Amino acid sequence: TGLDRNIVQIISVLPTAKVYQKQMSLTPVIAMVPPDTFSTYSFTKNSSEVAAIFHAPLSAFLSDANHSVEANPAFDVHHFFVDFAGERFDVMGITAGGRNWQDGER
Repeated sequence: TGLDRNIVQIISVLPTAKVYQKQMSLTPVIAMVPPDTFSTYSFTKNSSEVAAIFHAPLSAFLSDANHSVEANPAFDVHHFFVDFAGERFDVMGITAGGRNWQDGER
């Protein structure tokens, strides 16, 4: 099972955008999870939704090395390439980039 939906509080669902490097659509969901969840919850991946569960140090996301940005009409997609247990993962994150959420323009 994945993360129990009963412990997640959804704040907002943002507009869907195409992620061209991955040929997929991305629908950002902003949610809150209780702080103790990560120390008390046992995570099991749903293989149809998640490729892998892994740890990445914060430093992997603070350096320009192994980082690229893909501009989209609604937001920018950041790709961080992280190595863990002999595999390389493309961890994606998004930023609004000062865009207008109503019309998709800066």
